[in-house]
Amino acid sequence: MKLYEGAGFQVSIPRNWMPARSASGMTTYFAAPDGKWEIEGGMTVALGMIAGFERAGVHDLKILAQDRLDSLARDNPGLRVLVQRPLQLAGREAFSFVFENPGPIRGELERTMMVITKQRDQAFFVTLTAPAVLFGELQDTFERVLASVQLR
Repeated sequence: MKLYEGAGFQVSIPRNWMPARSASGMTTYFAAPDGKWEIEGGMTVALGMIAGFERAGVHDLKILAQDRLDSLARDNPGLRVLVQRPLQLAGREAFSFVFENPGPIRGELERTMMVITKQRDQAFFVTLTAPAVLFGELQDTFERVLASVQLR
């Protein structure tokens, strides 16, 4: 793992993941070197992570998380939620979803863990994505990434 300093956050990521910041600077994409990486417009990471802040339109964390999931579902037909639960992220109340959907590589299933929390009037979100067949063996790495998140 290596430490990455983002816009308002710190996180440890696997050594071979490479970061790329969005044009706004508020979102950072990380991808494994052998992961598919079509970010701008298509917003696809077959094995990697997206993290960043966005203005929170509502104050209730559960509603905020559901709005984010609904937005993802509109952009990803076939998205299916497997798990949803409250948890802690960086010492804050957070909400987590695990979902899967057909991915960009021949429609093979991708599985994603999304965690969202609030800091003042902004939502901080992390999504960790892998091919569904690899998700189980990568879950420990994903949990270590989430446990390392610090917000400023």
